[in-house]
Amino acid sequence: MSLLELLQHIQRQRLILRYGRADRIVLWSPNRVVSRSTRQAIRDHAQTLRQMLSMHDVNVCPNASLHREEWRYAGQGRYVCGACERLQAWIMPRKREASYREQKAS
Repeated sequence: MSLLELLQHIQRQRLILRYGRADRIVLWSPNRVVSRSTRQAIRDHAQTLRQMLSMHDVNVCPNASLHREEWRYAGQGRYVCGACERLQAWIMPRKREASYREQKAS
């Protein structure tokens, strides 16, 4: 599965990606069956997905219809989701949370 196909599938299924331990990408999908091919694609594209999550890229936003009002242009053809940015602090492991606050302060 290509990255574009994966991102479309994630948004269509409203799957939530977050940081796990040891810089892994964890899929949170309560009460949903997620195919093995989707899980494999997430592992295959983990590095790119990590970068997109850290930038709060709208392409990894799990609910575009609810969050669209919070989207803003970040320059260089990139849009970020303000709602995901706020939510990320609540679902990140503590280690990442501290570094996230440091980045925001600088």
